[in-house]
Amino acid sequence: NDGSASYSFDAAVLAGSPWLDVSPVHGTVSVQNVSLAVIVDRSSLSAGSYEGFVDVTPSVGDAYTVTARVEVTAENTVVAEANGPYSVNQGNAISLTAIGSSGNELLYKWEVGLDFSTSYNADNFDYSYTNTFVPGNYDVILYARDTNSPPNTSSDSALLTVNNVSPQVDIGGPYVGETESNIIFTAIVSDPGILDTHEFRWDFDGDETWDIDWTNLSTVSYAYGAGGNYAAVCGVRDNHGGFGSDIASVLIEAENLPPVAQAVIQGTTLTETNLPGLNYTVTLDGSGSSDPDTKPSPTLYFDWREDVNNPAKPVLVESNRHDQIITTIPLTKIGEYKFHLVVFDGEFNSEPATITVRVPGWGGQVICEGFSGKVPLWGVDVQVSNSFKGQLDSDRTDDNGEFLADAGAGYQIAKLSRRSDTETEIINIDADGEYTENIYFLPTYYIYAGQVVTGSPGNFVGLPYTQTEILIGKGLSAQSDAVGAFGYGMVPESWPLDGEKFKVRFQKQGFKSMVREILLNMNKNSEFIALEPSAGNAQIQGTILSEVSGMPVGGVELDFGNGWTATSDSNGNYGPVEIPDGNYIVELTKTGFDATFQEILNLPAGAKNLNLVINGGEVSVYGQIVDSEGNPVTNATVELVEETALGGQRTEDRGQRTLGSGESASGAGYYDVTIAKGERTYIVSSPDFESVEVTLDIDGHTKQDIILPIPE
Repeated sequence: NDGSASYSFDAAVLAGSPWLDVSPVHGTVSVQNVSLAVIVDRSSLSAGSYEGFVDVTPSVGDAYTVTARVEVTAENTVVAEANGPYSVNQGNAISLTAIGSSGNELLYKWEVGLDFSTSYNADNFDYSYTNTFVPGNYDVILYARDTNSPPNTSSDSALLTVNNVSPQVDIGGPYVGETESNIIFTAIVSDPGILDTHEFRWDFDGDETWDIDWTNLSTVSYAYGAGGNYAAVCGVRDNHGGFGSDIASVLIEAENLPPVAQAVIQGTTLTETNLPGLNYTVTLDGSGSSDPDTKPSPTLYFDWREDVNNPAKPVLVESNRHDQIITTIPLTKIGEYKFHLVVFDGEFNSEPATITVRVPGWGGQVICEGFSGKVPLWGVDVQVSNSFKGQLDSDRTDDNGEFLADAGAGYQIAKLSRRSDTETEIINIDADGEYTENIYFLPTYYIYAGQVVTGSPGNFVGLPYTQTEILIGKGLSAQSDAVGAFGYGMVPESWPLDGEKFKVRFQKQGFKSMVREILLNMNKNSEFIALEPSAGNAQIQGTILSEVSGMPVGGVELDFGNGWTATSDSNGNYGPVEIPDGNYIVELTKTGFDATFQEILNLPAGAKNLNLVINGGEVSVYGQIVDSEGNPVTNATVELVEETALGGQRTEDRGQRTLGSGESASGAGYYDVTIAKGERTYIVSSPDFESVEVTLDIDGHTKQDIILPIPE
């Protein structure tokens, strides 16, 4: 149509083309063109190629012919072939193929399971399916269709099996640790099943017994109780029954074992010995000590210690206390000595190994019994045999009646003599010098008598004085009667002997205190005592100090006589005590100390500061100095602190045996300080740690471990 007007047309199918329909057969072209639908009826056609012709006769213009060509195939011309069955391991892609499908210009669509479908596409002839993370069986359907209108279609199904893949686990290693310290294990799982869940179980020592059964914990810890090589096993399973495992080697360093101290008498295997008597030395041998694992150092540090209850200390030379073999100085006191050896490997101390040495002998005190009390007897010659040495030994009692004789253990002959008085006994001494039976010795004695008057030694004519307090020697008390007369029966002859004077104290209120020296024997046993009037009272005060340490001692009772007494306070201070001027014998007593008699001569009237010393009270304060982690501190020093009269402090090293100011603790961190009883303060310091001040109320041997804090 040329477009100038509307034209009608007629269309007809030419002969030979009855299977074609043209629609519309007639019509009007009101625009430039019109579409004719050529409909093919294939139902009556056999397979093959056909051509048909449509003649179009418009009302204006020339007629023309349209040729239609049709390719006809047989029935069911589209055939889908899904192939299969398919099998794939979890997590891997599977190639689905439509090979064997037939049809012309086919399009393919795949469905897998219930939730996966592709669109139709010729490229889907081979399709890579990747959603294989969940194991199981799945239906696979292939749809095929051609491009005809309407299209021919076909479908086919196959089975897809997704196989579960067992998980793999890696627990790392090898591991190295120490006993009783946690080893942390972490299991890292590899599994293509990214949606799988996992459980774990653990066998830490490879004994085929699971220490932790199935759990969801992938990180665990375990502490091994003993050193050695171990195989740690971790098993893993997924929620589909897959199982995997891994093994890691574990090396546990054996715990450092403490060293073992061995101490014997040199040349023997003995740990105990009985000496023949006094003045022998003993060689202690620790060379058999050992360290079972030679860790952390193969070198052992030796530390010999003396038992705090030994009869005498020190008997080991300080500079040799860390030798493997050490020799005592001569043992001069009887009794049982114990020596302890501790070896140190750099981390641990051994248990102490102990050597016991018993020193026999005969020691004690000779006391006169049968008087008005018990009085120590000075000047008694004590002689005893020593059957082990084949010799005699002798000693003379001191003014406390004490003696020490070298006597071997067993039955011995003992002889006591004082001037013409003698006593012989058979005694039985055990190995450590213990003798439990009393020997009674009653020497010649006299009555000591006289009269107390007033005046001076050159002119004693005066009135007799009643109730004068009298102290004879150490502990024999008397008092003058109404006419100043006194008498004390059974006082040992010539006490003391050899020209030393026997001292007697006379005291009365308002008169000078007097101390007289007399020689008592058969020719002189009575005298006049002339007291001088007092020039005035003295106000005496001061500090009681320990003979052992020089430190103040509290709680000491002071008896000046005639009822004049005082007690030292916690700082050792006493007084002021108001007493007449003159000469005094003062008795100082405190439990745990020796009764001490101290003479004061020419005490003037007025204020007087006088420090007095009490004997005995020697004890040990000992222990170990460690840091906050329990490691020995080997460079610590111990300094005693004394409160001064001005209220300040000073450090004092008097009486320190093992440690003095500036001296170091042993390599095992032990210290041993000899001090007097009472409240004591000492400072423990080290250049590597903060100092610690320790205050103790010491009443006997005291073990006190010290922890030095690490500076922040």
